[in-house]
Amino acid sequence: MGDDNIFDLFERDKSIRLPTHVKNLLQFAGFDNRISLSKLEAADIDELERIGREVIPRVIGEPDWGKYLGCFKNYPSGFWVFSGHKKLLQELAQFYRNFSYKKRALGADSAEGAAKKRSDACEQQQGEAKARHRDVDTEKQNIYTLLMNWIGNFCSRNLSYEEAAHVNKEITKMKVEISHEEPNQCFVTCCICLRELKIFRNQNGFWIMSNIHKHFKTHLNTYSNKKFSKNISISSSISNTATQDTDSVFIVDEIKQETDCFDEN
Repeated sequence: MGDDNIFDLFERDKSIRLPTHVKNLLQFAGFDNRISLSKLEAADIDELERIGREVIPRVIGEPDWGKYLGCFKNYPSGFWVFSGHKKLLQELAQFYRNFSYKKRALGADSAEGAAKKRSDACEQQQGEAKARHRDVDTEKQNIYTLLMNWIGNFCSRNLSYEEAAHVNKEITKMKVEISHEEPNQCFVTCCICLRELKIFRNQNGFWIMSNIHKHFKTHLNTYSNKKFSKNISISSSISNTATQDTDSVFIVDEIKQETDCFDEN
């Protein structure tokens, strides 16, 4: 069995992320340890491509092809490693060659102890990060989906048909962005005014959403008064629920559709 989290040391040192399907393919082919990775050559990359085209489709179930073939999951016979990813693999091999050289230069005992400390620190940091964070792309989609559901529910409960129809035309403009460098803050682009709003995650992993909640309700209140003065006003429904507003929190880590925290009940 290969080293646990063999790619983490390289990714942290270079501040990059190797494509998941490339890492899976490397591990499948036996490049799951420092020694093998330090000896990775161009011919081995060619072999990886052959494995992707010929071996993966035979021994791995079709639903999991994407884990090893990436965007070629529906066309395995045409699989190849992109040029940019080949450069990363060359850098990965050089990194572990240098790593092995430093270990020998420092002496086996002292280097092993230092490596153990680095490994323990990396594992501890990773364990803490995994406890607080999900994959950034997945988390963005989760936040986007929860906001879309909340907006839809709010409109259906508080707006007239004409008002809700107008908001639904604008709702696709909403964007959610989370930086890999700052995973505890998120930027949400308002679907009505296109203003960028910032939300933060607390120490317990909860996203604090109250400012977006209040911002969106203010839009609907103003919009209803100006555009649909003859229709039912949402001002009263907003003021009636204002006293019940508390910081709305989505527990994104548990992926529960806890839209109740935004209900205007």
